[in-house]
Amino acid sequence: MITVFKLLFVPMQTWQRISLARPGVFRILLTQVLPLLLVGLAVESYSLMNWGEYRSGLAALIKVSPEDAFRYSAVYLSLLLVSILVTSQVLVWITRSFHVNTTYTQCFTLMAYGYCPVILGRFLDAIPKMNTWVCVALGAMGSFVVLYHGVALALKPDQTKGFGLYLVSILLVLFPGSFSHLLAQFALHGKLLS
Repeated sequence: MITVFKLLFVPMQTWQRISLARPGVFRILLTQVLPLLLVGLAVESYSLMNWGEYRSGLAALIKVSPEDAFRYSAVYLSLLLVSILVTSQVLVWITRSFHVNTTYTQCFTLMAYGYCPVILGRFLDAIPKMNTWVCVALGAMGSFVVLYHGVALALKPDQTKGFGLYLVSILLVLFPGSFSHLLAQFALHGKLLS
C-alpha cells in the first residue's frame, strides 16, 4: 500500500522500480489493490454505520444500517475489481491499435496502480460532511499524476504515441471508476439490489 503513496509523491522513481521488478497480475492484485480497497471500504463502512452520511437535502447526518453499508461495499468492491480487469484488456486492444505491442500484465499494472488513487478517495469519503463526488474528483486527479509516468514506463510506447495512450488511460480510469461509484451509491440508497 505504501507504493501508492510513493506513486503520488515520487512517481518517476517508483515507476522505474515497478518496471524493473515486473510484478505479476496476482501479486499486484493481492498486495496492492485488494488490501487498499478492503481497508478503504472498511473505514468508509464504519463511518457510515457509526457517524452517518450527510445528505444535503435533509441537512442532517443519517446513520446507515449494517446491511446497507455491506451492500454498498460489496457492490463497490466487485464493480471496481471488474473495472480494473476489463479496462486492462481494453487497454491491450487499444495499445495494439496504436501499434504498441503490450502484454496484459503491463496493462494491468498500469490500470491497477492508476485506480489506486481513486481507491484512496474511500478514506476521504469516510468524513461524514465530505461530498462523495469531491472524493472521486480528488482520486481522479491523483490518477492523472500516477498515469503520467506510468504510461511511459509500464507500456513503453514511442514518444509520439505516449500522450495519446496517456489520455486513453485517463478515460479508462475516470469513466468506469465514476460509474462504479455511482452504482455503489445507488446500492447504498436502496435504488439497486434492494
